[in-house]
Amino acid sequence: MTAPVVSVILPAYNAGEYLVPAVRSVLDAGYADLELRVYDDGSTDGSVDALLAAVDDPRLVVVRQENRGLAPTLNRGFAEARGAFLARMDGDDQVVPGRFAAQAAYLEAHPDVVLVGGQIERLVDGRSESESHFPEAHDEIVTGLVAGRHVVCHPSVMIRATAIHEVGGYWEHGVSEDWDLFLRLAEHGRLANIGDTVLRYRFHDSGINASSMGKVRRNIRLAVENHRRRLAGKPELTPEQLWREIGPLGRFGVTMQTRSLTLYRSALQAKASGHRLAAGVALLGAAAFWPQQALHRLRAR
Repeated sequence: MTAPVVSVILPAYNAGEYLVPAVRSVLDAGYADLELRVYDDGSTDGSVDALLAAVDDPRLVVVRQENRGLAPTLNRGFAEARGAFLARMDGDDQVVPGRFAAQAAYLEAHPDVVLVGGQIERLVDGRSESESHFPEAHDEIVTGLVAGRHVVCHPSVMIRATAIHEVGGYWEHGVSEDWDLFLRLAEHGRLANIGDTVLRYRFHDSGINASSMGKVRRNIRLAVENHRRRLAGKPELTPEQLWREIGPLGRFGVTMQTRSLTLYRSALQAKASGHRLAAGVALLGAAAFWPQQALHRLRAR
């Protein structure tokens, strides 16, 4: 078969009722020259069986495997994909029509760009809560990543396959694998976001950022520090080495960021449920723990 232009990599682990709508949104996004590779990472909830019963499309490829975790599954998907451009997608989000055409056109028009994301609409309890204002220029994106700010949404990105293979895919340290990948890609080419909304991104309590925010923030710090060390020609650190090296003050900063973002998520959920007072209190707490991030949100809005 002729290789498609775009391969969409969607790892699925107990995605439940969200998986079928997520897959349909990819296939109905208005871009025909793609393959959608769904990797069933040892699901036990019947969601992939339901998908196979509900969707019949020659562009859909379902691969079953024993549970490996997110990064190894994505690395397998990147290795087996046939497209020149590799798009990420999660099993609980929804693609906005036109996403793949817009991102593929952007990469074709900008040969120096290795990764392009886009804006997202945030969904809390199924309802639209807000839209992103991610920076579009490479320098602003890298500055945001180094500062620990969320400026690229992982399931919204499209990456050149050649660039993925050049940097070696995702690391083996668990969560924040996307942060490390983005920074390593930035060392080999340029990053971008388009101004269009490309993804409806779902916030819920079962998300990995909600269940392990502390490790997320520690690993973001690791990704940033190792980026700096690579640019300086120094060897990379392991998670244990980083935690010792940053000292009590650095660990305190990671703890404050963790508490701030945990409260911010609580504020989003309280607002979506109509509890505006509780949302306001949570937002004040989030700002107190990480004032720089609160100021950045205000400027972005």
